[in-house]
Formats: sequence, structure tokens, C-alpha cells
Amino acid sequence: MVLYRQGRYEEAINELIKAVRINPRYSDGYFYLGNVYYSQQRFNEAANQYRLTIELQPDHAEAHNNLGMIAAQQGNLGLAIKHSSEATRLKPDFAEAWNNLGVYTAQGGDLRGAVRYFDQALDLSPEYVGARDNRDKVLKRLD
Repeated sequence: MVLYRQGRYEEAINELIKAVRINPRYSDGYFYLGNVYYSQQRFNEAANQYRLTIELQPDHAEAHNNLGMIAAQQGNLGLAIKHSSEATRLKPDFAEAWNNLGVYTAQGGDLRGAVRYFDQALDLSPEYVGARDNRDKVLKRLD
């Protein structure tokens, strides 16, 4: 992931592809490859890699969370909620997934449910500014 952190994305992609060719069961290789594609806004390619990650490691909460983010960006709130819910089930202390679940739930119209998810994110990470801001926005809509 050094290449990725250095912004050398194509090199990172090439190395990760080599790694998963050598070991097709290297689930984190697919996950990291998905992250590189995601950072380049290559969402379909990223989603394919996250699905491969989950196929090999069904309890990979981060891959579920990232699939949820892609689904939301593509306008599929139902799938976004499904993957974010699974991420929180698999990793109950995953504040980002709780926040994302709150965002998608609010977008779907369940504002009270969204507040509960933001509260869960804030219980886990009291300094989580994004969750606090999202919660405040939703509370204003409830007034």
C-alpha cells in the first residue's frame, strides 16, 4: 500500500493484480485493489473487487461498508442500507458504517431511524464531526 499512499495508483494496481494472481485467495489484495479503484472514482471496478473480497471473506465489514458507499453514489439506497447494515452487524464498533447507515436512512426518509444511527456512531466516537453534523441536519428537519 506504499505505492497507493505515494499516489502511484497505476503501479499499485499492477502490484496488487500480481499479488492476487499469485494468491487468488488473498482477500485483502482485492480489498486494497478496490480502494485504489475507488480513490480514482472507478466505482464499478472497485465494487467488483469488494464483491470478490466478500466472496472470500464474508465477514469483511469494510468491504460491505465500501459497497454501500458505491451503491449510494449510484442511487441504490436499498443496497446501500443493506451493505451498511451488514457492516454494522459484523463490526458493531464501526462508527463510519453507523454514520453511513444514518445518511442512507435519512435519504430514504426515515429521519428518526437516521438519528438513532448517528447517535450510535457518536456513542462509539464522540469526536466524529461528520456524524454530529449529519445528526444536527436531520434534527433540524424533524423540527
